[in-house]
Amino acid sequence: MALLDEALSRFGPSVAGVSAMTDSFSAAREVCRRVKALNPSALAVMGGIHATVHDRDILSTCPDVDIVVRGEGEYILRDILRARSAGLPLSGIEGLTYRNGRVAVRNRRRAVEPSLDSYPIPAHQLVPGRGYRARGISSSRGCSRRCTFCSIRSLYGGTVRFREIDGLMDEIGQLAVLGAEGVYFSDDNFTADAARVASLCRAIEARGFHRRMRFFAEGRVDDVCENPMLPGILSEAGFGALYVGAESGSIEILEGYRKGITPADIERCVALCVEQNLTPVVSFILYGPRDTVATIRETLALARRLFENGAEIACTEMLIPYPGTPIQARLSKDGKFRRKREVYYFESYRGLDTERFLRLVNAARQTAARLFEGEPFAQQRRLYREFGCLDDLLAGRADLEEV
Repeated sequence: MALLDEALSRFGPSVAGVSAMTDSFSAAREVCRRVKALNPSALAVMGGIHATVHDRDILSTCPDVDIVVRGEGEYILRDILRARSAGLPLSGIEGLTYRNGRVAVRNRRRAVEPSLDSYPIPAHQLVPGRGYRARGISSSRGCSRRCTFCSIRSLYGGTVRFREIDGLMDEIGQLAVLGAEGVYFSDDNFTADAARVASLCRAIEARGFHRRMRFFAEGRVDDVCENPMLPGILSEAGFGALYVGAESGSIEILEGYRKGITPADIERCVALCVEQNLTPVVSFILYGPRDTVATIRETLALARRLFENGAEIACTEMLIPYPGTPIQARLSKDGKFRRKREVYYFESYRGLDTERFLRLVNAARQTAARLFEGEPFAQQRRLYREFGCLDDLLAGRADLEEV
């Protein structure tokens, strides 16, 4: 926070904005506190998915937050600045929730801007490049899919909007001038439109960007399976990795998450990517509300097979029922949702002991570190080894008390 304090002292802002996801809400709240401590008359503005869902609760419990922006903030923040400069009231700005005395006033929702190209290109030159492995860019917003654990619909509904490719090339060109060697597409689902991806990749190659930098993106397993040429197109255009969510190795759990894929689809997606020299980075949720020991072991087995076949693997140990997600709504209705301050979790439908499971995960991590310390490519194999140890513990081939 020292850098933040130094920047606040140097700029002395009269309006400060911060974006918050659930995981970062505590830090965002602390930023607002420091803004107000430096200048009590400054406006502290909070936006993001968490703020959009919990706008009134934030204003009632966080005295250092003056305004919450619901939904996209580009035009709303502009209107806040104009109102502040002209001494105008906030009541006419759509998409705001603000404090009027002790009352939280929620203005009318702002309609989603239909064209992303109406927004200016971010001022990348204001952010020092050093320290970033890749610079971020967004070519689309939104996702039409309905995964139960995802909160993106809280911001955009089911809409998906795409930027024009010429504008994207201009932005990538700016990043190239700034010395970026890697560019990460932060789209909610980069592979949603395969034809558009192909056009974008052709434009990247035409500008020669694929010879100067590496690209990375997040996509979906079913998009790759439905468009098997996609990994080759991405690889030719300089994409080094595609991040996809597999979530589980159990068809029952996948159906519960409304993923629309099967374990066989996940394995096919990985094979299609590997054969085209595009690294698939596959993420899993080890433990969700309806998991059993058997379904968790299915997930561990699938993840290990994928690693053996060329994928990189990543995981979340336990599903987080984020605000604004269908799964949180269902858990709340069923009396299974739990919250301690800003920690969101659940009680298992299947009677699993959450604390014991997390102890097993920790024991597997310690065991793998001890058994495979010093082996070649230890960091790359870390999760693979930990999953093997966790499977041994779940199957009873190892005893927690002996670890």
